[in-house]
Amino acid sequence: MMHTRKCKKVDKYFPHEVIHLRLILSYFDAIKKFEKTFNEFVAAGEFSREDSPDFTRKGIHDSYLMIVAWLSSLMRIPFSFEKINPHFRAKVIDICKEFITHTGTTGDMACMCLARYYSRSDSSLTDGHITEIIEQVSSSIDNSEYAVKRVYAVVGSLKFLCYLYKVGPKEKLRELNEQVFEVVQKVADLYEEIYDEKLKDSTVQRFLSKLAGRIALTELKARQAKWKYNRGSRILGVQRQTIVEVPDLEPEADEEEDVEISET
Repeated sequence: MMHTRKCKKVDKYFPHEVIHLRLILSYFDAIKKFEKTFNEFVAAGEFSREDSPDFTRKGIHDSYLMIVAWLSSLMRIPFSFEKINPHFRAKVIDICKEFITHTGTTGDMACMCLARYYSRSDSSLTDGHITEIIEQVSSSIDNSEYAVKRVYAVVGSLKFLCYLYKVGPKEKLRELNEQVFEVVQKVADLYEEIYDEKLKDSTVQRFLSKLAGRIALTELKARQAKWKYNRGSRILGVQRQTIVEVPDLEPEADEEEDVEISET
């Protein structure tokens, strides 16, 4: 279901309470230890087709997918990491950076999770991690074997930046505009120099178009629709003027009316 419906559909079903953050991070540590033990066991033994460890590897991969997807939903927690546990901040960043260059749904979830983390009010875009990701794109582009071996690193980094410019606040993103646009221009110039269409990745070109457009949107001045913000107060003001205040009066006692009865 995660692979077919993607993150937008499944994301809303994950609970995101504070207690779940500690639980998910402990699960990640447990799976890491199991994967290390499993790899040592596989390296020491020989397996036939009947007892192939591929099924276990797929289970580990799916477990990582669920953890990163749930962690992405947990970034909605409104409380600061300092109030929960300051050590969780670095742990979340390390998990996302580990899977950001993976292909498929796991990489998508990791990019979304890291973008949501940096869109929080208690996070800083100048902590050095985003600069490291941007420099990773530049180093991959400068490598002579980029088109063969480095494309996944570029796709993952550009995908994260696209998610960040989609959910992040404009005020914080303006600090990165110049640095990110230089990388976009650099990748675009490289693709113009490649004459063989088979070496060009359409996914990279799509992310470049998205990222360039979203950078431009952050530079636009915010336009406030006055009617949208003042309409409610304006209606309330009119209602206050039209309402006539009626003083509280004590109920008067009903007077008995004389009723004339005709004689028959």
